Amino acid sequence: GAGRGCGAGLRRGEGLTGCVGRRVSAGGDTMGGGRGGGLRIDVDWSVSQAGGRTEYEGSRTDRVGAGARARGLSIIALMTYTPDWARPFGTPDKHPPNDPDDFARFVSTAAQRYAPLGVNTWEIWNEPNVATFWYPRPDPEGYTALLVRASAAIKAVDPSATVITGGLAPASDPAAGR
Repeated sequence: GAGRGCGAGLRRGEGLTGCVGRRVSAGGDTMGGGRGGGLRIDVDWSVSQAGGRTEYEGSRTDRVGAGARARGLSIIALMTYTPDWARPFGTPDKHPPNDPDDFARFVSTAAQRYAPLGVNTWEIWNEPNVATFWYPRPDPEGYTALLVRASAAIKAVDPSATVITGGLAPASDPAAGR
């Protein structure tokens, strides 16, 4: 069940990276069996740099990435969410950063770490068109500023990389007035 993780659901607060990462490190073949294809994995800034802008913790992402590569899967790195130190006090991790350049520095660090390992597709944020993921309400100009800086940071590391916008939610958003 959901409480155990990975069976019928995920552990609360864990997400796919932790769930699949545990299976990969345990030798389980949860991803593809060498048949090709791809996997979108979270590279969650709020986890990776929870300790501050000079820290980087990527062990869960590293395990999932290694497992995907071992199975011949391509990776889309989903760059998401803001650590406490980079957003207004008392807001959730889905709040965009106070300074888009902080996000760009994080994305650059991730690109330096994962581009040499074959990651060349990067998705910037998730569903920035709904308040659930872009708190407190969608902001096209704010998202565009984040996307432009993140794309430049990735391209400085890997000029051949593909950078894609965050996937959009197929729903209206009351916070946006629609």
